[in-house]
Amino acid sequence: MYPDLGTDSQDFKYIQRETGETIYKSSTIDNSRVSAEITALGVYWGIKACAKAVFGSPDLKGRSFAVQGLGKVGKSVVEYLYQEDVKVTVSDLVYDSIKEVEDRFPDVSIVRPEEVLFGETDFLVPCALGSVITPDNIGRLRCRIIAGSAYNVFSEESLAQRVHEKGILYAPDFVMSAGELFLLDRDLKLGTLGKAKDAAKSIYTVLIDVLLRSLEEKRSPMEIARKDALDRYRIIDRIKNILC
Repeated sequence: MYPDLGTDSQDFKYIQRETGETIYKSSTIDNSRVSAEITALGVYWGIKACAKAVFGSPDLKGRSFAVQGLGKVGKSVVEYLYQEDVKVTVSDLVYDSIKEVEDRFPDVSIVRPEEVLFGETDFLVPCALGSVITPDNIGRLRCRIIAGSAYNVFSEESLAQRVHEKGILYAPDFVMSAGELFLLDRDLKLGTLGKAKDAAKSIYTVLIDVLLRSLEEKRSPMEIARKDALDRYRIIDRIKNILC
């Protein structure tokens, strides 16, 4: 795991004093920056999978995006999107983050934090904290797809089913944000950063499979992905018990 959400390498040193259940390798490289890059790369390819499922093509040209949150991941997502011929709207609570993105990408549009979730857009890309979609505001959503790096964007789990019933595709957050796991895998297996980035692109294939089965089985993508994750967990748990 890598520093995130206000933590740094010193915090992880303290954590490791208390438990051996963490993996963190200190280095001269800015691990949080590298982690954010790979997470954003996975989000980008997850977005392309969603485009394929909804619009019939992974090509993003002409699509509109509302990116909520301009931390390290959010900024990197904007950078990937900016390479495409798309319309990007962004928002953040921190003025300096907005100014940095505006200076680097002058074509982006800026909206107030309370507005970014509810504009008419193809993609809503939450890259901030969770619980931003609630029973009180879910009816105001005007996006076609929700696909971002933020975990637990719904304040209640049942809301994932509600957006599905509204015809909004929700890409499960733990699939979209899995890029960091490939970075961790690199550290465990002593692979290269390039291999970790290549692996992060496989989120496209994983998500396409989830979305296709969602359509075939008439179940929400969250339900499909969660069952897959639990099934895999049970298999790993059985193997662990055998080896122990």
